[in-house]
Amino acid sequence: MGSIDDFADDFANEDEVLHKVFLSPFNITEYITNRQWNDIMGTNIEYLLDSPVRDISWDEIQIFIKKLEEKTNKTYRLPTEAELEYILQKDYEEGIVPNIYEWGHDFYTKYNVNDNVNPMGPSTGDLRVIRGGCWYTVPHDLRSASRNFGGLGFRDDDVSFRLVCLYKHSCL
Repeated sequence: MGSIDDFADDFANEDEVLHKVFLSPFNITEYITNRQWNDIMGTNIEYLLDSPVRDISWDEIQIFIKKLEEKTNKTYRLPTEAELEYILQKDYEEGIVPNIYEWGHDFYTKYNVNDNVNPMGPSTGDLRVIRGGCWYTVPHDLRSASRNFGGLGFRDDDVSFRLVCLYKHSCL
């Protein structure tokens, strides 16, 4: 995790310390769509039904997860910051540049470089991790290591989410 030295000198935040992290295999969904959000939350978003749901707070996502778990009898959570960075790195390597930021599970803080096996971040805090980028992101921030944050009630048109499914077979 973190920025490689070439980027660290010019663009990285001082908290993007490069360090090795080991992750257990995990299943991640595609972005949750407006259609899926409507189905679980009982809302009526009428536009771009197959596009990622946006303008959703971290707190609202927790309600969605609870309702989804009740409906499917499967366990879900937001991806950890380490899982998000791994997925984003794979996306960039395949030439897929994200066009939306993503909420993460972890509270935002400096990396604990000693917590390198399935790191979950601190258990308390005021801000949650947001990763990725969108159409207006400046090029040097379109990196898998770029870190952002938002409060639990923060909402923005350019923030969405995917979920980690803690079920070994098909999710969503």
